[in-house]
Amino acid sequence: MDCFNAGVVPNGERHVALLLEYPTLYGGEHSILTFCNELSRHRFTFSVICPHSERMIAALTELNIRHLPF
Repeated sequence: MDCFNAGVVPNGERHVALLLEYPTLYGGEHSILTFCNELSRHRFTFSVICPHSERMIAALTELNIRHLPF
């Protein structure tokens, strides 16, 4: 199996999990969310693993991105 196909789920979408060490919403996090939003139009799905934050959860929910707290 090649690495590029490792995250392909049965319906053909590619799933990416992102690990963020801080739950802040500054420039870098906004860029990541914009990137996720653009790629979601091309059959990519995302999960974000990060500490709990109401602002981050609201932003992820708006983009239909799954949040996994740690």
